[in-house]
Amino acid sequence: MKRAVVAFLVVLAVLALTGCEENLKAAKTITPEKAGYVLTFSDEFDGDKLDETKWAMGYPGWTAPESAPMAYVHDANQCEIRDGINYMKDEKRKCKNAIGVEKEYASALMQTANSFVQCFGWFEIRCKMPKFLGAFPAFWLFPKGGIAPPSGEIDVFEHLSRWGEYTSWNMHWGDYADKHREIHAQMYLVPGINEEYHTYALDWEPGKLTFYADGQAYYIFEGKEVPSVPMYMIVNGGIEGWGWKIDEDSAFPDALCVDYIRVYQRKE
Repeated sequence: MKRAVVAFLVVLAVLALTGCEENLKAAKTITPEKAGYVLTFSDEFDGDKLDETKWAMGYPGWTAPESAPMAYVHDANQCEIRDGINYMKDEKRKCKNAIGVEKEYASALMQTANSFVQCFGWFEIRCKMPKFLGAFPAFWLFPKGGIAPPSGEIDVFEHLSRWGEYTSWNMHWGDYADKHREIHAQMYLVPGINEEYHTYALDWEPGKLTFYADGQAYYIFEGKEVPSVPMYMIVNGGIEGWGWKIDEDSAFPDALCVDYIRVYQRKE
């Protein structure tokens, strides 16, 4: 997928994972430089396995809610790296979560809690969403410790497949109990969200968050609630709980297909 020097070409490929086929009509020139910023983190997924110096699998010290029908397995093979894409697989198979509870589905979650944290900057992912009904992938930032101000949780994107072609962003602070506060999902239409690759980005500044899809700013939030502590990245596939319908078994396996993840810091 990645090329240092490219001309126009057509790549025809039939991939094993449902919903992750791509017929590239033109090659992509990689330009990780960004004017006014310094690149601080990048994974182009050009190897043949997950780079475990950058990513760890599964939540760092906790597990998905009990209502979740899937387990985030602590196995790097749940991410299949092939042709410059990280296929973060959702599969219908019995497995156990981090506390030993058996689940009907296995999903991928990777995070940088012990390898990379940053306060403020530009966070960007290029990916294609899974197609199956019940999919709940996300790219988010989370602190070490609780989410009481000046901390919080920032969701760069969340996508529920029952929404159709919409992405959303959100922010949570306080805690996840009586003091919980949130913006609530702010949705944005992305045509072809699970047919093509799209970019989702956050420009995080002191007191200000700007959210982008395919380079278009679609929401700006300003306020004292904006976190101001270093946070790590979490990228996950997954399946929503809450009693919503999940697709037939024939829809699996599927995957959140990730082309790259890049982080920048503003130049001083």
